[in-house]
Amino acid sequence: MSTHHFLEDQFPFLLDGGLSNVLEAQGHDLNHPLWTALLLEKNPEAIVQAHLAYLEAGAQCITTASYQASIPGLMEAGYSKEQAKELILKSTLLAETAIQRFWNTDSTFAKPLIAASIGPYGAYLADGSEYRGNYGVTDEVLFNFHLERIQLLDASNADVLAVETIPSAQEAQVLADILTRVDKPAWVSFSCKDGLHLNDGSQIQGVVTLFKDHPKVFALGINCTKPEYISGLIQKIKAAGVHQKIIVYPNSGEAYHAESKTWLALSEPKSYVDMTKEWIKLGAELIGGCCRISPAQISQMRKVMVLVFTLLFTGLFSCQEPALVQDAEIPSAQVKADIDAVKGLIIGSFDDIWSGLDTSKITQYHTNDFILLENGIVWNNDSIRNYMNRERLDMEQEGYQRLNRFEFIKSVHNKSSIWLAYDNYGTWVKEADTLGTAHWLESAVAIKKEGEWMLEQLHSTRVRK
Repeated sequence: MSTHHFLEDQFPFLLDGGLSNVLEAQGHDLNHPLWTALLLEKNPEAIVQAHLAYLEAGAQCITTASYQASIPGLMEAGYSKEQAKELILKSTLLAETAIQRFWNTDSTFAKPLIAASIGPYGAYLADGSEYRGNYGVTDEVLFNFHLERIQLLDASNADVLAVETIPSAQEAQVLADILTRVDKPAWVSFSCKDGLHLNDGSQIQGVVTLFKDHPKVFALGINCTKPEYISGLIQKIKAAGVHQKIIVYPNSGEAYHAESKTWLALSEPKSYVDMTKEWIKLGAELIGGCCRISPAQISQMRKVMVLVFTLLFTGLFSCQEPALVQDAEIPSAQVKADIDAVKGLIIGSFDDIWSGLDTSKITQYHTNDFILLENGIVWNNDSIRNYMNRERLDMEQEGYQRLNRFEFIKSVHNKSSIWLAYDNYGTWVKEADTLGTAHWLESAVAIKKEGEWMLEQLHSTRVRK
């Protein structure tokens, strides 16, 4: 599948979080003009481990450690121009190494993407000016600064270009020109001081129109901005009439201290995760975190996105998310009985089909047009039947069996359909020995046909330890 095709179809899409906070948690001091790029040479394995932490949390795309790795910045740190280029490209190779390690342990997921981070001119200055946007330089200076690094990363193994934390309309205009010259798809995200303006005071609604018909920019949005401003900014971008996807990956809401390269004040990670639901509802399709957002928060966002995606798919989305929604025309006792029946349907289908491998039971539990969406793969009754026939041979030869356990999370009753979210735990045993375990976060949609509840859809995401 080409990158362009993938980016058209796989939404909502989960990005990673902040790289610096994971590296600092490992014990690394990043108080240096190169920031995270300092470790490209000093400790590349630390960067690989940070990427892996996000992949294991469920991120579908990791961003390279090249945000502050500019050619002039590296040369000022003592590297030659050729060495600087090699280090910038090394950032994409480290991301590739992390993905390959992750892929070797579990290839049931769609292969994650690599986004080559391209920070603003202010990141090179290393004085926090990307949070102000008042560079005081000419367009030519900005053009020359960005062009060579963008061309270098455009020829790398990265899948997309992540042009991020852009604080000014002037820099956006220069980048819009440069990005017409690249081959890879790109996203452009802006750093904003409130719900209306970039950090330099330019209105977001006007700036995004610079990319309205851009041939290479597939997504526009916001990063490294307080989460409280994101909903309003999404609405302003949509009001501009641009056709691109909307990408948001705010910071934690803390304040950056440029001299110490640290963040001050407390963040509220739970509120951040909760806001993910609203951002999706408003139209954001690529979502993640920036500075101070951790793998733990990305993992929680993954769960939220799976639940919200299914609710949107079935037309049952509600910001309130009650544990039980019942129609006024249906007695509460009937609602409970219906939901219990569907829970039994789910348990029975896994015991009979996925554990018992009895393909004759498929039509007992599934509608004729049943689909299972699992890690980028669409299954129907025929493909499930074929899989079960192959699996039965292995099970008979090896003498193992699968045991199932369920923990139901939420339920929504909507007259003729029911939606359920639950944790699904599988254990493979052979006699008294446990061979392995697995955990999925799943949702199911059941509809009533001729007085009987039937499963119409399952959506399954593997939860990694």
